[in-house]
Amino acid sequence: MRGWRSPTGLLPQQLGYELRGAVTVDRVAFQQAGALPPDSWAKDVGLWLSTAASDGGFYLVGRWTLAETTDPQEFTFVETPARYARVCVYANYGHREFVSLGAFVLGVMPPPHLIETQSRPLLPRPR
Repeated sequence: MRGWRSPTGLLPQQLGYELRGAVTVDRVAFQQAGALPPDSWAKDVGLWLSTAASDGGFYLVGRWTLAETTDPQEFTFVETPARYARVCVYANYGHREFVSLGAFVLGVMPPPHLIETQSRPLLPRPR
């Protein structure tokens, strides 16, 4: 996802995704939307995953506070199978009309013979 903005300022906001198939993930990266006002940037976020359905069976794998920076911010959690993902934005930095998020990426566990690729960042740094 690149460059999301909520339709209203009501919180929390949820963004739902269907993945291409069942995968095992253990990390997530977020990046703030540099083109939007910093006070609209997502502050407190949670990641919910499900293997059951797009509308049920979700469980929280992590909740984090994002910094006020456009640098990518990466977090790890216990290896978890997923078919559906929800990002829940609980708070922003004070904007009353909307909340924004620049990018969201899940880290898929690599095969054992490629495990060294796991240490690469999920999102590139802005130039």
